[in-house]
Amino acid sequence: MTAPKTVALVDGFDDGHHPMYQRLHIGAFLDLGCRVLALVPNPGRLESELKAKHGELSDRVQFSAFEHSKPTSPSWKLRNLYEPLAMWRCAAVALAAASKETGSKPDLVFFSWLDDYIVAASAMVRCLLPLVFKHRWSGLFFHPWHLRIPGGDTRDDSVAAENVLRAHTCIAVTVLDSGIADTLSQSVGKPVIPLPDVSIAAVDETSELAREIKAFAGSRRIVGLLGHLSKRKGIMTCLRAAQSENGSGWCFVLAGGFDPVQLDSFSSEERALVKRAQAGELDNVLFRGERIETDEAFNAAVSACDVLYAAYEMFAHSSNIVTKAAQFEKPILVSAGYFMEECVREHRLGLVVDPKDTDATVEALACMLDADALHEKIGEPGYAAYRERHSERALNEAFAAILEHVD
Repeated sequence: MTAPKTVALVDGFDDGHHPMYQRLHIGAFLDLGCRVLALVPNPGRLESELKAKHGELSDRVQFSAFEHSKPTSPSWKLRNLYEPLAMWRCAAVALAAASKETGSKPDLVFFSWLDDYIVAASAMVRCLLPLVFKHRWSGLFFHPWHLRIPGGDTRDDSVAAENVLRAHTCIAVTVLDSGIADTLSQSVGKPVIPLPDVSIAAVDETSELAREIKAFAGSRRIVGLLGHLSKRKGIMTCLRAAQSENGSGWCFVLAGGFDPVQLDSFSSEERALVKRAQAGELDNVLFRGERIETDEAFNAAVSACDVLYAAYEMFAHSSNIVTKAAQFEKPILVSAGYFMEECVREHRLGLVVDPKDTDATVEALACMLDADALHEKIGEPGYAAYRERHSERALNEAFAAILEHVD
């Protein structure tokens, strides 16, 4: 009998989608019979969450605390060489310590967030990487921006990532944007495997935020912009839609982490409107700029809404909110262009707008809040088909495809 493979999962972040992906990715490797060495920031919480679904873990998963490093180059000119190599080195040292402590040597290292290790890296990183990080590796490349926004301001940094992916120790790459997988594979000369954007559907029935949303809305229909809040997430068009004649009869909820430093990127007029929303001065806007702490609480907020607002500006790839929309059968509004539009159109999940066009946004929301009008426009939503395509079963199949490339 072949011995089970040992996979080291590395993700040093503990915010946003990261804890959920850690739980789901480790769960997939467990389902495939692997042993897992998990290097994550919060092993205790993750262990309890995995036990709730997978039962006693015993020696199937071994945990080690790990936080993402952000080294600073001693020289500005060397930053694209020094900083990525330092991050790879940090991961290598942490893996060596965890392997020594647990006695488990990984057959494969999987980075659940690969971008910081490869984006903007100097061409020399690929040459020196085998000296710094000797393991075979794979990972999830979230934002290959240049393949969706060829002329964007991140183009050069994103293109540079491809060079690292050509390293012989990289056995395969995964992406959430299936539309660019073949192009990336041809460029880097190795398998690029689309991962389903899986999500957790459990709901916190005691969520204070969900209760507040429902109480604030009363009998009004609810439009929700949920998750990390920033100008790029469409805050301004959402708030302007709330101030429109039609929008005044709806309730708009903006909830998720909001860093006040971001206000510096707004014009004085925009800043004033955001501050009014924060202060509760808009009768139909509930602005809660604190991070939603758990997936279950986030899901409760999704469940409370009638329509999900995801008309982000210049957002090229996948957002987990589309999966949430399918799970909770909520129509979703996304921006024109890029991968989210493809998903929404293919599965008839909602409507598409120019994210800076307030009038078109209000018109689309009016349609989405009228079930008959929406059905006439898009037909029967394909929520079930989308859920299946982005299910844990599909995730297991994708990870099985990666493991086929491990000797």
